[in-house]
Amino acid sequence: MAKGMVAFARHRMTRRNAEARAGKLAELVSVGHVDRDDPAWHREVQDLLARSRVFDRVTRRSQRCFGEWVPGSDAETAARVAARLRESIRRGEPSSFIRLGDGEGKVLAFGTLDYPNLTRSALERLSCLYFGMSNPLTRHCDELREGLLASIAGATFVGIPTGWRLEYQRDKVLEEVRCAEELLGVWTVTQLVLKHKRRLHLRTKMGASSTFHKFVLEHIPSLVSGRRIGLITCHRNLVDAFRDRFDTRVVDYHAVPPPVYFLPAHERHDNGHFPGRYRELLNDLHSVQAGVLYIVAAGMPGKVYCETVRRHGGIAFDIGHSMDVLAGVRGRKNITDDMVNKYQIVERPSVLVHGGSEKSPGQPLGGRALPRPDDR
Repeated sequence: MAKGMVAFARHRMTRRNAEARAGKLAELVSVGHVDRDDPAWHREVQDLLARSRVFDRVTRRSQRCFGEWVPGSDAETAARVAARLRESIRRGEPSSFIRLGDGEGKVLAFGTLDYPNLTRSALERLSCLYFGMSNPLTRHCDELREGLLASIAGATFVGIPTGWRLEYQRDKVLEEVRCAEELLGVWTVTQLVLKHKRRLHLRTKMGASSTFHKFVLEHIPSLVSGRRIGLITCHRNLVDAFRDRFDTRVVDYHAVPPPVYFLPAHERHDNGHFPGRYRELLNDLHSVQAGVLYIVAAGMPGKVYCETVRRHGGIAFDIGHSMDVLAGVRGRKNITDDMVNKYQIVERPSVLVHGGSEKSPGQPLGGRALPRPDDR
């Protein structure tokens, strides 16, 4: 009897929390543009800085949530992940290898409501940067958030920010307060891991620092040579490049729109990725080829694509902006000319942008330097 009453009380509390959260979400979406000069925004920044002072202890605890944590350098992590991928390919075992950064954290923060003003401004800026308008994420964020949670729960491997990344973002906030939005993202990921480790089945997963992808390019030949593969990216020219360079037999290509940060400001508008192409592609990926490796680079939605591939029998590997390097494009601040020269696999680096225009190797899109994400 007592157990039944406790269970009923928990159910009622859960229901009330869900109703309260739904109301808060509606309120958050209904407000207009968030002013970063608003005292409420700055109070949230100061609170976040105070709570994240214990970043070193928090990240050590988050690492212990995984069934297997890969220690060592990013190069060593990349080698371990590549070995695990090759094993999945050999067995034909459906798998998903994803990484979570500040972008995913900002979307996940939409469900916590700890920092409503900071979360709103972060989502507006993130949406403009990737999708061209401020409203796709603020209007449909719960849809992407639920997809991300399912992707983490279903993943074989999850890369997360570690202590030095949190420390780096905290230092950036002290230099420029706007960077609090990135700190919010990485802090939310670590908190999610700690609070929801059972729901996300982290004890069944391999985990590591999310920054290893910079070194995974060394292992691309051993993963794809002579095999069927799939690509989910905006770089269409990589299809022929993979065939020519690595003798891949079949490339199952799924296009996504290029992120808007590739474009000069006067050309930036809704690129149609989210929620339009996102929903369409989730349906298309139901027909993936079982046991085939799909290499994915599609921003925050890319993690959900990875889970869809896994769920339908494929093997998904999220390599993020390392795909830009293969395409010869400096899409991020931390992509150097040396990296591009060493790893690009296309003869003529180019990227398809709105209107189908192409830019020459090494030339910034739009003919000038543009603000780009600083994904370390």
